Amino acid sequence: MNERSNNETKIIEKEVKIIPVKRRMGKNLLGKDVLGEIEWLKVNEIQCAISLNNSKTKKSILVLHVQEKEYQSVIGVDDTIALLQNEDDFFKTDRGFVANLSFMPLLDEKKLKLFYVIGDKRIELNIMSANLDALKSIMQKFLER
Repeated sequence: MNERSNNETKIIEKEVKIIPVKRRMGKNLLGKDVLGEIEWLKVNEIQCAISLNNSKTKKSILVLHVQEKEYQSVIGVDDTIALLQNEDDFFKTDRGFVANLSFMPLLDEKKLKLFYVIGDKRIELNIMSANLDALKSIMQKFLER
């Protein structure tokens, strides 16, 4: 916290959390993900996170969507999801799906889906039916801001 003594106004800076990630660069000729070097990503820039299961390796990865880029968390899927859902604007919609509601996703109540349109891509997040009412209530608060 910084203080300005000249006008006695306190400026409270919100802590910006960062997590280690690798940028997803695409796939090689064998269909394997090509990842960049480890870098830091600000949590508040993440629009959504989706857990993907690799049927060959039997491992899960967490893909983080930031604007038109995709990143892969280098810490565990469960740990990253726990970190995100503890942040103010994030909501765990279903197992393996976390949405940053400050980016104002679209809601389809009938299909139980949350949509982000990022560039020319449409990203879908599943919503557990038990979470729908809470999600709608939180989204309403974002609309009222």
